[in-house]
Amino acid sequence: MGLVTLPSYGADPQTINASNLNGKVDPLATEFNGNIENANIKAGAGIVYSKLTLTDGILNADINSAAAIAFSKLASLTSASILVGNGSNVVTATAVTGDVTISNAGVTAIASGVIVNADISASAVIDFSKLAALTSANILVGNGSNVAASVAVTGDVTISNAGVTAIASGVIVNADVNASAAIDYSKLATLTSANILVGNGSNVATSVAVTGDVTISNAGVTAIASGVIVNADVNASAAIDYSKLATLASARLIVGNGSGVATAVDVTGDVTISNAGVTAIASDIIVNADINSAAAIVDTKLATISTAGKVNFSALVVGSQAQGDVPYASSATVWTRLGAGTNGQFLQTGGAAANPSWVSGAYVAVGSYTGNATDDRSITIGFSNTSITPKAVMLMSDGGAIYYRSSSFTGDQSLRIDVAAAFAADLIQSFAANAFVVGAGAANTNAVVFHFIAWG
Repeated sequence: MGLVTLPSYGADPQTINASNLNGKVDPLATEFNGNIENANIKAGAGIVYSKLTLTDGILNADINSAAAIAFSKLASLTSASILVGNGSNVVTATAVTGDVTISNAGVTAIASGVIVNADISASAVIDFSKLAALTSANILVGNGSNVAASVAVTGDVTISNAGVTAIASGVIVNADVNASAAIDYSKLATLTSANILVGNGSNVATSVAVTGDVTISNAGVTAIASGVIVNADVNASAAIDYSKLATLASARLIVGNGSGVATAVDVTGDVTISNAGVTAIASDIIVNADINSAAAIVDTKLATISTAGKVNFSALVVGSQAQGDVPYASSATVWTRLGAGTNGQFLQTGGAAANPSWVSGAYVAVGSYTGNATDDRSITIGFSNTSITPKAVMLMSDGGAIYYRSSSFTGDQSLRIDVAAAFAADLIQSFAANAFVVGAGAANTNAVVFHFIAWG
């Protein structure tokens, strides 16, 4: 756009207005038509709205937030319709329908039957007066269709229109009473003094007087009647204190009398007792029958038996005696048992200072020989076991002389026992296996017959 030169109207600049221009703006009109921009217009130009073309040109930002555009300047709005943004976010006139409607006076109305539980606030606190009428003393109860219905309260409990409930007479049963109800006694029916409640034959609690073996006062004090306690009444583990028994004289005992009644008696006779419980057997009263056959009284507790004939040998027991045993004195005061020997053995003494013993005597032989006066003559005995050496030999001559020798004799020694016994030599001199030796003396006199018995 070219430079425009305006005519001068004096020394000072003049405000350009319609009168100044006097129709001389044709060149300007030609020059600026369609070329004036926002920046060319003075902020306070005050251009009249009528000189503007605004159709479809006004934007939201062009309207002042405090414009307060009069409703009458808006497009017409159908009676009772409201402005609602449509699916394209364009404000559209829409009729209010559904659960709530509105009049052209702005009055809203909730349609009948459309309110559901979720529509009501949990803290709505709806006045009872706004509920439907409820018959006097009726209550609201859910019916079989789960709908609250007005019903009369009947049965065990009723209610007044003031909310007062009443339990019908005779309807309370045991199950109705709480296990921890703790009903005050004062709320029970009156109970005669000292009576108690007892179930009768019909299982009904009944007031009865306590009679019989035990009575009770109205203070709950029980009393056992005199003379009614019997043995079965006393517990097996009662452990009654002795101090609760009747007095018992010192050192007396309780004994059943001839009538079977426990009676205090003195302890007399063979045994007495002190009040400390110490028993004493009286002197000189124990007899044989009093002693148990298995008493096994220790012999040290017996007195010494010094009277002759007071001990029967059959009563003598020496250790664990058995048949065939032989008792002997092993010392001046002790009896000892020698066990039975074997068949054929002989009892042999060991002398005054030794104990007896069994010796084998299974070999015995007898025989005869005729003397020939030969010294150191061997006579064969004839033992079944020829290796056996005799332990003793006895000779008897036809003339009646008797000679004896034992294996315990030493040297050339024998005894003549048919006269005063005395040791002599040259008779039975020694023993050998199954033989004995005689000398040339009297035990081997020439032509004299000798008979012998030998023990091996």
